[in-house]
Parts: sequence; C-alpha cells; structure tokens
Amino acid sequence: MSPPVRPVLPELPGAAATGRWRAPRRLAAQALALQGLGLGLTLVAALVTSHLQHRTRMADFVGHTRVLSISLQDHLEMAQRDLERLRDLHYRIDLGRDELEIAGETILRESPWIRLFSWLPRVTQTQRNAFEEHRDGLVRPATRRAEHFPVADTVPASGLEALEGIDEGVDPVRAPALHQALASGRVVASPPFSSLSRTASEACASVLYTPVMERAWTLAEGHRPERTRGLVSATLDLGWMLQHVQAQAGIDGADGGNHVARL
Repeated sequence: MSPPVRPVLPELPGAAATGRWRAPRRLAAQALALQGLGLGLTLVAALVTSHLQHRTRMADFVGHTRVLSISLQDHLEMAQRDLERLRDLHYRIDLGRDELEIAGETILRESPWIRLFSWLPRVTQTQRNAFEEHRDGLVRPATRRAEHFPVADTVPASGLEALEGIDEGVDPVRAPALHQALASGRVVASPPFSSLSRTASEACASVLYTPVMERAWTLAEGHRPERTRGLVSATLDLGWMLQHVQAQAGIDGADGGNHVARL
C-alpha cells in the first residue's frame, strides 16, 4: 500500500527569515551587545582604577605634606633654641672670637642645617672710628648713620671672610627682621633669599636674629632696645634642612616631586 500523498505546501517567503536565517543574526547581535557591555565594563573599571590611584596619590601627598610640615616646624624651633643657647653664653662669659667659635662649632655639629652663626655688634656713630681701628677697618665704607650692625665674627670663621664687615642693618631683605628682633627682644626670621655664600645647597637661606643685652642688664628689667649691645644670627640652609627632614621621615624627595606633578 503506497503512502498517502501529502500536499506539498509552498514555502512562505518569510520562512527563511523567521527560521534558520534569522538565528545567526540574533547570535551576532547578542555577541555585539556582549562585546559592547564588556568594553563598557572595561572602561568603567579603568575609570574606577584611575580614580582610586588618584585618591591614593592624594592621600600619600597630603600625608607626606603633613609630615614635612610638622618636621620642618620642629627643625625651625630647634634652630631657634640653638641660637638662644649661643645668645645666653654672652651673659655668662665674655665671648671673644675663639670662644664664640668653640661654642658655635659644637652646636653646628648637632644641627648641620644651620650654615653659620654671626655676631653683629651695635656700633654707634661715635664708636665707629674706634671700632674700625680695632677691627682693622672691618666696617666697610658706608653712609654714616646713627648706628651700624656689621658682621664682626662668623662661625665657622674660615671661608666666610667675604661676609665680614657687611652692615646687615641696611640690607633690604634681612634688615626688617633684624630691627624687629631688636625692638621686640625675640627671635625673628628673615624671608627666604638666595645666597651662594650662605648656603651649601642650591636652595634658599633664612636668617634668625636675636638681640644680646648689656652685661649689666637683668631679666627683671624687661626688654629695653637701647640696652642692646648687638645681635647674634643663625643662617639656615633651607635645602639641607628639607633633605634632612625627608631622610628622617623616609620620604624620597624625587618621589614627592612626582606626586605633585601628577596631581
């Protein structure tokens, strides 16, 4: 018995599009969507990673800045105490050049960021001629004024002869700090300035000043500027100080610079 004859149905035009032909297109579309999703997630991940790295750099930079700020303040206070130690010696003994050098060298070994100490006597106009004769013309030719504050001695003494005789009482950068210290009786710092003769590094220097009173002066009298017989100063090499602070804190100077550049 022959099988029943089945009518051959015509193939509808859309059958291929809705059947086997459309399946590859759906797969391609899904694959494309997944690829787009993957790229989007990669981009998001990259942005999140960059943001976290930026926050980490910011946190490191802020932390390093805080440590440096505190350490620098500590070093400045130590320099102030060192200068006050040298000042107080003037009340105990008559500090000549040799005694000043011995006392100053001891402090400099403990505080290498202090480049030098200086003694600046107060020289009135009536004392100038006698002072120049006694110091072999140390006070350099200058306009006659009511008083001068020349650099008479330095610690260390050798290698800094070019500074001797300079009247810092009229220096445009340092004079305001000198006169403020003279008037207040406190330690006053000058603004930072560049000086090849006063720094061993390529960075700036700053000078601390504090007055020395007459030997007959007592603390009970309070500060009286007219009783000042001179000032002692300490020149700080800010470059050496920063290097010492960074080494002490374990901060690489070059790396710190990179943090700043990247931010």
